[in-house]
Amino acid sequence: MDNKKKSIIVISIGLFVLLNISGSMIIIKTLSKTVDVVVVSKMMHPRERITKDHIMTIAMPQNTIPNNVLLKEEDIIGKVVAFETHLFRGMFFFEDAIEDMDETKDAPLLRLKANQVAVSLGVDVVKSLGNTLLHRQYVDIVFTLSIRNEN
Repeated sequence: MDNKKKSIIVISIGLFVLLNISGSMIIIKTLSKTVDVVVVSKMMHPRERITKDHIMTIAMPQNTIPNNVLLKEEDIIGKVVAFETHLFRGMFFFEDAIEDMDETKDAPLLRLKANQVAVSLGVDVVKSLGNTLLHRQYVDIVFTLSIRNEN
């Protein structure tokens, strides 16, 4: 073969590869629709209340977003980070990573204002007949069973 035919073959192969790559990129962009997703804008610690400053919106392909992610700001703002959970910058707001403040087990502690502390008091349930319990409060029960003369 002469140089002219070789150069035509090389150029045609190069154009073929270039067209395939650009065609694939166009198809991928049209098939993967992007959705606006809210993510964490700065690191958050457990029991920290989520405000608008903690949220930023990014666009992501819809098929890469997990099912248990909250997508709307309204579902996130005003809630708190779950106990023993840290949220890092760029992380999704997963459903189990945030909680509504009224539904947490330690909700009374979260409602304390600045310079307030919680103090534990001894309560005798037998003397008060259990009248000190309110709705959504929890009680630790200790049960002791002594069995005598048994193997």
